[in-house]
Amino acid sequence: MKTMMRLFTMMMGLMLLSIVLVNAQNPVTPEAGVSLYKHTTNSADLIGPVAGEASDTVTTTSTLKYYVLPDAAVNPGFAVPFTNIVSTFTWTTSVPTGSAAGAIAAVPTAVHGNYRQVNWTGTGTINLNAVENSTSGCASGTTTTVPIVIIAIPTATGGAAPATQCTSNPATLTFAVPVTLTSDLATAGVANRVRVNYTVTNPDASVLLAATDVELNKGAVTFNVTLTGATQYGNYTVTINAVSDRISRKSVVTGTVATPNITLTVFHTPVTGPIYHIPNM
Repeated sequence: MKTMMRLFTMMMGLMLLSIVLVNAQNPVTPEAGVSLYKHTTNSADLIGPVAGEASDTVTTTSTLKYYVLPDAAVNPGFAVPFTNIVSTFTWTTSVPTGSAAGAIAAVPTAVHGNYRQVNWTGTGTINLNAVENSTSGCASGTTTTVPIVIIAIPTATGGAAPATQCTSNPATLTFAVPVTLTSDLATAGVANRVRVNYTVTNPDASVLLAATDVELNKGAVTFNVTLTGATQYGNYTVTINAVSDRISRKSVVTGTVATPNITLTVFHTPVTGPIYHIPNM
């Protein structure tokens, strides 16, 4: 019985050690400000595989960085990220679909072959492959592959001015501001919404509402703007400053905005005054 307990304790210890080792390498920080996670994991679940992480989704025109973990057996004394690396590494792309393409280059701040950056262009799918080559003269190692999905840049286009509104208190007005959005992300789910940043300007050209973010499904055709604090009558201007989706923010790619300015017209509702007549007495 004691032997069984010792074996069980050893097995649990090995399992915990394996978890610690996995977590110790996730994320890897090859340079300041860059945290890279093992493929099929994300920042919330470091072990994985995580649903939605089977491929690396990027926005076209982006340049993203990739790190491959060297084999410690052929790099004696290796420590993450770059200590005692003697192997060389071969990076390639393969099996593109659509117009997908990737240009692999050295990272300017590093000289290590296991750390590369790729400029992704076009749209479609493509594989990123890495192979480690030891200095012993043995054949190159197995190929590690990450499937890449390249999607389009999100866009926002302002629509025609909505109907004029009349009021005796502009601060209470809400306009449905027309907009057309595009994104290659799915419409369902909070994580897949499109973010629109906008500013509202008073008729006297001062900023009424500072830059504000609104999260929309890409099928949305309007977003609501309430003229909180407004006191003037005339033409207010909603300016779409920026548009992004989750992947474009990850890829550090700026979305495209067309027809950014939408006019909101506010007129004063007349208040009818008293009627005057000849008095009875």
